[in-house]
Amino acid sequence: MFVDTHCHLTMLDVTPYNGDLDLALAAARAEGVSKFMAISVDLDDHIALAEIAKRHEDVGYTVGVHPCEDVDTMARATTE
Repeated sequence: MFVDTHCHLTMLDVTPYNGDLDLALAAARAEGVSKFMAISVDLDDHIALAEIAKRHEDVGYTVGVHPCEDVDTMARATTE
């Protein structure tokens, strides 16, 4: 069993899968990945990740801001 504990599913190049994230996830499952933890990068990323997680019970996601975001983004980040 493999768990991808840090993936950026909204940033993944799905060109090899005809632009289909579902096919990319299926390919990873075929190689033995059984769980995915998708990491939020910016303030709005978690919205798309929540939609992906709704479609795939083996996908979890985080809500947060990547520490490399610009200063303005970091200033807007709050616990709310």
